[in-house]
Amino acid sequence: MSEDVSQPLPLICRLNGQTSAPSVVRHGSRRDTTATQNMYKVVAIEGYGTDNDKIDLYYRLGQFIGKGAFGSVFIGVLPQFNDRTVAVKQVLQDKRYRNRELPLMRSLRHQNVVTLLYFFLQEVKDHSNQMLRALAYIHSKGICHRDIKPNNLLFDANSGVLKVCDFGSAKPLVKGQTNVSYICARYYRAPELLFGATDYTNMIDIWSVGVVFTELLLGKPLFHGQSCIDQLVLIISKLGTPTKDQIQELNHNYVKYDLPQIKPRPLQSLFPPKTPSEAIDLMLKIFEYKPSLRIGALHACAHSLFDELREPGKKWAPDPFAKPRDLPPLFDFTEHELSIEPSLNSILVPNHYQRLIGDGSATAPHI
Repeated sequence: MSEDVSQPLPLICRLNGQTSAPSVVRHGSRRDTTATQNMYKVVAIEGYGTDNDKIDLYYRLGQFIGKGAFGSVFIGVLPQFNDRTVAVKQVLQDKRYRNRELPLMRSLRHQNVVTLLYFFLQEVKDHSNQMLRALAYIHSKGICHRDIKPNNLLFDANSGVLKVCDFGSAKPLVKGQTNVSYICARYYRAPELLFGATDYTNMIDIWSVGVVFTELLLGKPLFHGQSCIDQLVLIISKLGTPTKDQIQELNHNYVKYDLPQIKPRPLQSLFPPKTPSEAIDLMLKIFEYKPSLRIGALHACAHSLFDELREPGKKWAPDPFAKPRDLPPLFDFTEHELSIEPSLNSILVPNHYQRLIGDGSATAPHI
């Protein structure tokens, strides 16, 4: 899509919260070859004035325009408004700093001032945590989902609950058994699949979750190649060329090692300046070339990135002006879940929740 980005564009502000999860549901073809045609649906609030009227807003995200200290800007298209071209500004919300831009822009409407059409909040942490908890359970049953992507995540905006769906590609992985490597939507496909491995593990799902996480932070997947080869090139351009030892673990049958030698880029340089260091650390543990070194789903749930969710009295809100609500059930682990990695239980079930179970104020873990 060719756009004249020198022309002033009306603005849509996309606020990335650090406390919970996505209000974005992706729509579009399931075919790998049409991945560039993805459309997003959000519950947005009208930009001008003090009314908080909401609208189901559809938009396509286009080319990256630029990045500043407080956010990144992309070209966007609104199909429901005759493909109107807009600027989509992504602003990472940080509770340590006050965001003055939004209330100021909501008070302004003038022909020589950029117009704020809509804004919406896309939260991150609690839904990422729920994705990982779901995978921990699925993997404990010996099942690999093999198609983790936004299309296969259902989100209830009222309750804040996320559920993994669509098990059409799922399969119990048995060591020594051959599996197809052409699986999983391209953007979310782990490098071992791109190297043609047929004896992969559940760690392909962990890579996919990592890419979904980057999409929540960036507005588009970190790796978004136009073909399988292009996808691998993009991964290498950001994470560096895998070593011979890493390639051997990705696919021991792969015999070509004449890849261009690219140095890895610092992962934090690929994200907005205020991205929490804990988020960068978790992604470093996910985007390991060697599947055996990637963090497991339950260990990821226990990562310090999610410590905020385990604080007593923690609330969430579906938008900046909604009354804060209790978090969705995050700690009601079943007996089976608690048996997966018992050493993590003291982290996964915080002390205040254990006390609530003791006095009957919270639901005990159930099966």
